Amino acid sequence: MESDIIIGCSIGVFSAVVSGFALIWFKKYWDEKSTKKSILRSLLSEIELNQSRLKNDAEAGAGFRKFSENRKVNESVDEETRIVLEKAITKNGYNIDRSSKVCFDRTIYSNASRELGLLNPEIRNKIISYYGGLHLMEYILEILYEISASPEINRCPLPVKISIKKTRTKEYYDKAEECFNLGTELIKDLNTPKK
Repeated sequence: MESDIIIGCSIGVFSAVVSGFALIWFKKYWDEKSTKKSILRSLLSEIELNQSRLKNDAEAGAGFRKFSENRKVNESVDEETRIVLEKAITKNGYNIDRSSKVCFDRTIYSNASRELGLLNPEIRNKIISYYGGLHLMEYILEILYEISASPEINRCPLPVKISIKKTRTKEYYDKAEECFNLGTELIKDLNTPKK
């Protein structure tokens, strides 16, 4: 009789321990799932906001590339036409005014950075690449501001000055297009319901 009580108590304790571990595991699972959902929803809204700011630069990048490609075709033109083209290029984006300062929002990304490891690796890598690209764009723009304000660069001959500004401007617009396309892909991925 005493052995039946001991066996009954042992089974009860074992069931309680197993149930406790199962409950902890399920709670952790649902908390992680909930955290993933909230991070993805929050990041989606921030990416959409950044995309609205990025759209004009991405479109300008396509126009800049077409203009530059057409200029390369016209390298054989006479010197006077070449100077007119260089001045036109300067008017079309090489002298970037400080009033056109671009700043992208990274508040949610910064706050959620510890939880990014919970996300699907493919989505996580796209998100990190997207925000890294936005940061690089801000850095390139700062360099362009410095180049435009630099007395040393302003003393350079016009072709050298234009070449320096063209390289950085092209880099900026290329990164703008890349980030915009990646952001568009991310929005599509984040809006697609998971099966």
